[in-house]
Amino acid sequence: MQRFVLYGWSRLIFWSLVVGIISCQSPESTEEPRKISIPLPETSQKISAKTEPKIPQNDFSSAYRLEDLLAYAYESNPGILAARAKWESVLEKYPQVTTLPNPKLDYQYFYVPGAQRNMFVLSQMIPFPTKLYYDGEMVKEEVRIAHYEFEFKVKEVAVEIARTYYELCYLTQAIQLTQQNQKLLEEFKKLSQEQYNLKKAILLDVLKGEQQVAQLSYDLITLDEKKLSEEAKLNSLLNRDTQIQWGIPQMLEPKETHFSLKELQSISMQHEQELQRLDHQIKKSEYQVLRAKQNYFPDIELQLQYETRGSRFDSPFENRPENGEDSGIGISVELPIWVGKYKAEIREAQKLLQQDQLLKQEKQQSLKEQITRRYYLYENAIRLVKLYRNILIPQAKQAMDIAENLYRDAKGEHTDYLETQLVWFNFNLAYQRSLTEQWIHLIEIENLIGIRLEVTHAK
Repeated sequence: MQRFVLYGWSRLIFWSLVVGIISCQSPESTEEPRKISIPLPETSQKISAKTEPKIPQNDFSSAYRLEDLLAYAYESNPGILAARAKWESVLEKYPQVTTLPNPKLDYQYFYVPGAQRNMFVLSQMIPFPTKLYYDGEMVKEEVRIAHYEFEFKVKEVAVEIARTYYELCYLTQAIQLTQQNQKLLEEFKKLSQEQYNLKKAILLDVLKGEQQVAQLSYDLITLDEKKLSEEAKLNSLLNRDTQIQWGIPQMLEPKETHFSLKELQSISMQHEQELQRLDHQIKKSEYQVLRAKQNYFPDIELQLQYETRGSRFDSPFENRPENGEDSGIGISVELPIWVGKYKAEIREAQKLLQQDQLLKQEKQQSLKEQITRRYYLYENAIRLVKLYRNILIPQAKQAMDIAENLYRDAKGEHTDYLETQLVWFNFNLAYQRSLTEQWIHLIEIENLIGIRLEVTHAK
């Protein structure tokens, strides 16, 4: 009876260990998968989408803002959503690389005439602890890398949307200026016709006015087609139907930032997302070198054995010498004898680390050069904006008014007015183009340094 009780307890302990190990390895189906809590850097240029963006769908008269477009794109652009999905998928790698391998349960049955044996072996492979640690640290760096790649994609899409928005601002102003200029020429054409009827002008003056009006009509068609093209591009970035038309964007104002070239380059070294991604890539490579060195340390395998034996037909209650059970614990150790292989893995990891460090140096130099080029383009655009706004356009408007008054009083030539009017029109277009280029260069600088810059009204 005592032997039967021991037999029962041995089986109970063995199967309890089996169930315990399996339950520790298998996730419960009623709970959400756990995610490792890894501290991540805050987004340097975060676009909030907590409030519903106010985007016109088919209301052609509605004005729209760049901020609304960015908020809409944050939740709808396929590239941004794909980068976010990649980041979230990398989060799930941590429990995979830091969890022990599945345990194994072996069963063997032996039969000889008149006797039988049943053997159960439960084994668990346990890697050297530092291997799991460095595998986990590498995944943490991968999570941070994926986060910066997500940030970089958000910034890339935001820059493309901003550039398209500024182009639409320019085209809207160009269309309005062309329509305004066309209206002035229509009025002047009527004046030329009246002067011709009074024998104060020649037919050539009337024909020149008609030619100018016809040219502006063609320019309006071209500008409208360009506007439709930019709207289709904007719809594509927002994952909308490319045929949806837009209303009127907010008019750009001359604003500027007051950072020196040296300050901008210094900011970029600290905040640019690609550099930060490379920093974490270097950390990952450093962990990879340390992980490769852990291959010299052996893994171990723990075993729990349980065996029953006895006559095939005898009852376990009978106390026969050939009946009974045995249990035992075993351990096996891996022998890392292939030193050449491990040395090669270490050298490979070291070369990858060196590669990442050189890529960071290359990126830093390239970043400084791009910031320098954009900075001078931005400064030149500011000078042009001030030149056209403060000097050239007022002078051209004054010259056009004088030429018109002289022509009305029959003291000036028809061509004088047309020339001054064309100069005034071209200066206004050039002003809008320079203002647009100023904002485009500013958004490109912000893209290169990784943060938004404060701007003030230009004097």
